[in-house]
Amino acid sequence: MSIARKLGVAAAAVTLLGVSNAPAFAAGTGEVGTQAVPSCVGVEIFTHTFTREAVVMNNCSSSQRVKVLWAYAADSSCMIIPAKSARSDTAVKPNRFDGLVSC
Repeated sequence: MSIARKLGVAAAAVTLLGVSNAPAFAAGTGEVGTQAVPSCVGVEIFTHTFTREAVVMNNCSSSQRVKVLWAYAADSSCMIIPAKSARSDTAVKPNRFDGLVSC
């Protein structure tokens, strides 16, 4: 069997087993990860001694529902951020900020 064919078989096996770096969320179901936040929502990450803090700023003209995603820590609950306001979420280290999603 050629190397290209072996790689194709291995890739198919990985796909069938569900081993992937991509998030396993169905599009359009309302689950986490299905909708990006609007560009008028920003985030700044602050590193403290034992925690990391994500400060989410809503510069939109309407309220936004946002969830902070952390790797190696629990994700935030769904936060409703009024227009022109900010909210924060803190996670204990070790962690990594993984992004924002609408909720």
